[in-house]
Amino acid sequence: MKLQIVTWRDAYFDIDLPDNPRKDYLVQTVGWVKRKGRFLKVHSEKLPSNEGWRGITNIPIETVIQRRTLKEEE
Repeated sequence: MKLQIVTWRDAYFDIDLPDNPRKDYLVQTVGWVKRKGRFLKVHSEKLPSNEGWRGITNIPIETVIQRRTLKEEE
């Protein structure tokens, strides 16, 4: 997995504002990224001793605008 910033278009909309539709709602999510099927799984927290992951965001591939890999410090 790579530590990345993923910019993606959320399906956010407001049904109460039909006369004033929102522009693209772009979200940036940072975490450890793994592709699974048609989704990117962004893992935000790695638990100690390889006990698993917490805080996973599933992003449909079709909504991804950009992925940037962050450099790990040594």
